[in-house]
Amino acid sequence: MTDWRVLLLSALAFLALLAGLLVLAMPDSYEGEILYDLSDTHSVRSLDVKGVVLMAAGGVTAWAAGLLWQRRIKRS
Repeated sequence: MTDWRVLLLSALAFLALLAGLLVLAMPDSYEGEILYDLSDTHSVRSLDVKGVVLMAAGGVTAWAAGLLWQRRIKRS
């Protein structure tokens, strides 16, 4: 089964998840301004939020690709 929509959604999900993981792995010097200070050694920075948004978007996109794939399999 080769549906271009499933392949496109899967590729987009992979790229969003990969980008989110790369953004979350950045060192503190690249992470931007502090949005929320938890303690002296822990804080939430602007790139942390962007990384979580990218990870969530990748997860939702992968889930949508799985739903579309399941729907196509059941039709066949």
